[in-house]
Amino acid sequence: MKRAGLVVLSLLLIVALFFIAKTLLEKSKEKVVEFTSDKLSEWAGMDISFEDFSIDEGRFLEVTGLRITTPYPLENYAEVNAYHTDWLDIKIGRLMLGNFSYSELIENRKFHASILEIDTATIFVYRDKNLPDPPFKKKPLVSTLLREMNAGIHLDSILLRKISIVYEEKGEDFESSGQLRFENLYASGYNLTNIQDKIAIRSDFSLDVIADLMGKNKINAMIIFDLTSQNDHFSFIGNLEPFELDILNPMIIGVLPAEITSGHIHHMSFDFTGNDTSAKGWLDLQYKNLKIQIFKDDNESPALLKTMAANVLIRSNNIEDRDNYRKGEILFVRNQDRFIFNYWWRSLQTGMADIMLTDLAKSILSQTNSKDD
Repeated sequence: MKRAGLVVLSLLLIVALFFIAKTLLEKSKEKVVEFTSDKLSEWAGMDISFEDFSIDEGRFLEVTGLRITTPYPLENYAEVNAYHTDWLDIKIGRLMLGNFSYSELIENRKFHASILEIDTATIFVYRDKNLPDPPFKKKPLVSTLLREMNAGIHLDSILLRKISIVYEEKGEDFESSGQLRFENLYASGYNLTNIQDKIAIRSDFSLDVIADLMGKNKINAMIIFDLTSQNDHFSFIGNLEPFELDILNPMIIGVLPAEITSGHIHHMSFDFTGNDTSAKGWLDLQYKNLKIQIFKDDNESPALLKTMAANVLIRSNNIEDRDNYRKGEILFVRNQDRFIFNYWWRSLQTGMADIMLTDLAKSILSQTNSKDD
């Protein structure tokens, strides 16, 4: 599941709203913005509806029953798309912008608010990797996105409460889908801005998140974006409570022909930094008794032999007070045509591989990569 975790998925919600704000800013050039479902859908290229909204000029804007969806049914995904992409369905019980000036948006193209609150939301994201990769197009990171808006945006604070997020992905040559789920998510963000006077006072945008992984285990994470950085510098730290590894099987099915049969995570934490080109840092992953099972394949070696080989290539234990303990190095060169979510997850993967793969497995991978080059 190529995502970096709960901060990534929290940002999906913020990014969706970010592009709606960008749409409003672009349309405000015309000095008339109709706040209707049809107009928002037309401008944003998404199906957008809401039950009710109210505006008190200069004080607040509140929307209830907001829904943002990709403008075609999920069952038509393969017919509509030539390449794999995200299909979204976002439902928000309540959205409120505090100290928001509608006239400032229309007259001066400034999207300013003291606070953005989102209460009781569900987010579903789907992607089918059986479709081809899209053509190369560089995806800018957060700081560059803000700079390139050519219009003013500033949110002092962002508060997310009671959010449920499901990311579902069908892997290449798979019929079923894997699923990553976060529940009871709460997040707080500060200083999302491209206003230079605001950046002079505080030069970063930060986001703190806490949620239940797969509805069971608590995960905490924080990311900080340097708004002054021309190469999009950021830092990312997080930790996860102990858990049994088999709770991750729903996210593996449909992505890999395997499942985890045993294993317990004692501790997981990570700390890395990155920019527009690469990321580096460290991952501490302590676990014991990791075993996997490979499913039967119609045209390759028997599943039992493949399972035995896989378990030889994977280190079954990594505990700090033992001689063979490893701390994983995170080192990844960014694919610049992929979004930041992919970037973070792939960075974490390098740290996990450094810990979990045996020296033999690393040697085999190194030889394979050399031949590919």
